[in-house]
Amino acid sequence: MKKLLAVMILVCASGAVGAVQGNTPAEVSAAIGRQGAGAFLRSLDEAAVDRLFERIGTGRADWVALAPKLAVAADGANAEGLGIALAYALHAVSAVTTANPHIKARCLDALRKS
Repeated sequence: MKKLLAVMILVCASGAVGAVQGNTPAEVSAAIGRQGAGAFLRSLDEAAVDRLFERIGTGRADWVALAPKLAVAADGANAEGLGIALAYALHAVSAVTTANPHIKARCLDALRKS
């Protein structure tokens, strides 16, 4: 019974970490929807959280769109990391904003909500 429980915990945890390691923002969003933002963030190890924030920091709109969903449960280091990621996202898209101000508006909106 203990082995079964351990295997189930590992499967659930690897799914959450896997959602950040190489998958799409849509898959991460679905994981947040299934687990809730707090449970999702708690299920990630530090390296996975760093990868998530790095992807948000790229400024890609699909990754930035995850910020408001995460902000509702981010506290402490996660809240700080999310804010930093959004600041990097703003910087990353600064050259693009003249052509597409919608991206900058999304970043600013997500930053206000965090």
